[in-house]
Amino acid sequence: MTVGRNAGGHFFRKGNQRKAIMVYLAVALSAALGGFVQSITGFGAAVVMMTILPYFFTMAVAPSVSTSICLGLTVTLAWKLRKSIDLKLTLPPTLLYAAASVTAIRYIGSMDLRVMTMVFGAFLMLLGAYLLLTEKNGDKFFSAHHVFTSLHHRILFFLQQK
Repeated sequence: MTVGRNAGGHFFRKGNQRKAIMVYLAVALSAALGGFVQSITGFGAAVVMMTILPYFFTMAVAPSVSTSICLGLTVTLAWKLRKSIDLKLTLPPTLLYAAASVTAIRYIGSMDLRVMTMVFGAFLMLLGAYLLLTEKNGDKFFSAHHVFTSLHHRILFFLQQK
């Protein structure tokens, strides 16, 4: 497991136990928060986790960790709601997602991770701005939440660049 932007060697060498515990806690807390968000809204676990995971993992590893955790959450929700799932409606997007994921995984090794990190940070800022600007008239809590989330994404993005 490689951790951090400039991680080299084996992460669990003697003396790195505190760092390993910190990583486990960060992954567990981001997964719990992402699971909470996804259970309520139906989406967003990966977005929540990817605001935290790139701080501990490279941009090649963080999406894999996030996807693995989301797979378990998605399977659990699908099993719970299996009687109301229309396979004719959900199967084509699922197959397209799988094909795109396999293609991305195949080419991720040849991509510049610095560029990927900047593109991902820009995507999160645009997503936060979109959610903020498309809010319906109503609950002011969500507006403040979107502003906070957007700022949080920017801070994490700039921390990764240092």
